[in-house]
Amino acid sequence: MTRLVPVAFSLCLVCLLWAPAALAQAPRDGRVIITVVDQTTAVIPGAVVTVVGLDEAAKKKTIEPAKTSEKGVATFDHVAPGRYAVKGEFPGFDIGLLLDVRVRAGDNKHLLVLPLQKLTEEVTVGRDAQTAASDRAGTFGTALTREQVDALSDDPEEMRRQLQDLAGPGAAIRVDSFEGQQLPPKAQIKAIHVTRDMFAAENHMAGGMFIDIITQPGSGPLRANARIGFYDSSMDGRNALTQQTGSAQSRSVSGYVGGSLIKNKSSFSLSFYGTDSYRTPDLNAATLSGTRAQNLNLRMPETNLTFSGLFDYAITKDQTLRLSVYRNGISSGNQGVGGYDLIERAYSADRSNVYLRIQEAGPLGRRFFTNTRFSLNWSDSSSHSNLEAPTTIVNDA
Repeated sequence: MTRLVPVAFSLCLVCLLWAPAALAQAPRDGRVIITVVDQTTAVIPGAVVTVVGLDEAAKKKTIEPAKTSEKGVATFDHVAPGRYAVKGEFPGFDIGLLLDVRVRAGDNKHLLVLPLQKLTEEVTVGRDAQTAASDRAGTFGTALTREQVDALSDDPEEMRRQLQDLAGPGAAIRVDSFEGQQLPPKAQIKAIHVTRDMFAAENHMAGGMFIDIITQPGSGPLRANARIGFYDSSMDGRNALTQQTGSAQSRSVSGYVGGSLIKNKSSFSLSFYGTDSYRTPDLNAATLSGTRAQNLNLRMPETNLTFSGLFDYAITKDQTLRLSVYRNGISSGNQGVGGYDLIERAYSADRSNVYLRIQEAGPLGRRFFTNTRFSLNWSDSSSHSNLEAPTTIVNDA
């Protein structure tokens, strides 16, 4: 009996050491969840979804096609990690394709849009005008459900393509009412609304279509950073005309702080940027006494200070209030000197620009979306000549 105890203990120890290694080597399969919708974001039950492997690892196992449920969702379990193509089919619709889907361990959610066949679109265009005007889905737009937002790709580029497929060609994407911004992570998206009113007053012309993305306040940790920069011209090369190196310097400082104030409720951000610099101009001009090519050794100072702030607050689950402020001020001296212009042409300038923006936005059900904006902008500029006297300008002199 006593001899069996060491043997049993040794077997248990071997099993404990082998088990983690075996688990570590076991590959983790992925789960592919495809939500099939039409161009109005309505789900399509009964659509046939096919998943085909593209690389060697993905081709080893054939995946049987599946039909979407009543909620428009088709699920594929135990899918090996790799690259796949996804195809969706349903009578009356063109085939929908996702050409390069990367499957990783865990859940992989994707949105597949099936466009209407051309024949159906032609019939829709030819409807009675009164009937077409009463179709609110084609006039006002559609707000994506939370499930449809979750089904979008986690990759920003693929997400952008899916949204463009959803809204049609030419639709502009706006993040918090501003175009040209990078798409936020999916976890920060609060609502997505596709505007289909082609003749809205705010568009000023026919043909305006937008995809409005509203982000969730109070997401993300508190972050801060600061940066300091310095430049000096001591290592610069000489000017070919003056054979001199004009002195110049620049000092800059910037900083940012922002993040959540109340989780999923409120957040803020503050940033600033300031520079203090000067340079000395080079002159190459013909005068009555001959050509002058020299560095004027006259400092041209410039100070730039920029500040911006943002505060947002979730009034309700769907409605968000945002307040932003921005100010930029530039002060410069001895401008307009150099090249063909002598120091008597110098002037100083001051410019400032300030704006205050207030926005309240969010969806109202599936068909409506509020986006109320107020913007107050003001600017000021002034310039003063260093010498108050008449000027006679001769080309190249």
